[in-house]
Amino acid sequence: MEWRKRLVRLVSEAHAVPGRRIRLFAAPKSGRLYEAALAGGVDLIGTKHLEDTAILLRH
Repeated sequence: MEWRKRLVRLVSEAHAVPGRRIRLFAAPKSGRLYEAALAGGVDLIGTKHLEDTAILLRH
């Protein structure tokens, strides 16, 4: 998918600068989305739903 390629490019560009990170925020609760983000190199996932997000990430 095109968005995965864009994500990988953005992560690569950000990680080329020492100390720079990529954070995902304001995204819907979705295990598939979180898995894709982490696989793409996203460093942080912001959430207001800590328990729900923890459950999604464990599965």
